[in-house]
Amino acid sequence: HSLNNSSSMSPTLFSPRSVVTSSKIQAKKVVCVPVVAPRALKTSVRCVLRISRVYLSKKNITTCVGRVSLPIVRCSLAREEAKADQYDEKPGMILRVSRGTTFLGLLSARKQARAQAQGDEEQTKKVEWAFRRLVSAGEDKFKQAIEEGPEDVTAVYNYANFLQTIEDFDASEIMYRKVLDLDAANVDALNNLAMLLHEQKGDFEGADTLYSSLIEQNPQDIDALFNWALLKKDGFKDLKAANGLMDKIVKINPGMADHDLVLEFRKSAAMQS
Repeated sequence: HSLNNSSSMSPTLFSPRSVVTSSKIQAKKVVCVPVVAPRALKTSVRCVLRISRVYLSKKNITTCVGRVSLPIVRCSLAREEAKADQYDEKPGMILRVSRGTTFLGLLSARKQARAQAQGDEEQTKKVEWAFRRLVSAGEDKFKQAIEEGPEDVTAVYNYANFLQTIEDFDASEIMYRKVLDLDAANVDALNNLAMLLHEQKGDFEGADTLYSSLIEQNPQDIDALFNWALLKKDGFKDLKAANGLMDKIVKINPGMADHDLVLEFRKSAAMQS
């Protein structure tokens, strides 16, 4: 995939592994954020990675949670120890995390705690409360940046990105739309919002419109083309359009024709026909 546009997004609050300035990438599936170093595809990967996004890495393509730059948020028990007013247990005890737990660790702990709740609504609420309390310090920094610069595209985008990462999809959609109000051509926001609408909201038409706009501006953006192809195949069940987009990817980079993920896509599409 080819991310040819540079970005001025600041990596201030993000972990080093998720911040990439310029590299070449090739294909497979990564569930989090790090982009692996390149192979044959020329790309200029922005500092802030796209959310819910397909990255073509050296070893394989991975559907990430997007062009996401994970905030350097570590579990600060000092704040949550000060008050555990809503529940008897402290947030760290609810999620069973210790001081210094990383942001990825908190995400994993929340997922496990949700599973253990087994659909218990009250316990699930408690888990969400604990998680938001533990990441509140990082979230406050994003909010503060917006307060200081309400029309700062980077600040608004970073907060939208953060909200999508912690799976607050309604709030994330609102913030991405604010980004696009400020910068209608923001490729990362277009991509992330399109993925959110497709995967979380089931708004295929809305996602399709955003991808169309993105590709009109960046016709050789391979990862966006791949995501759009997934929408055509899995959302609209339009195999002709899906395969047509995949053909464009191969035309941009013929070496992709034999890539595992492309072959997997072709096989899946053939089974649907």
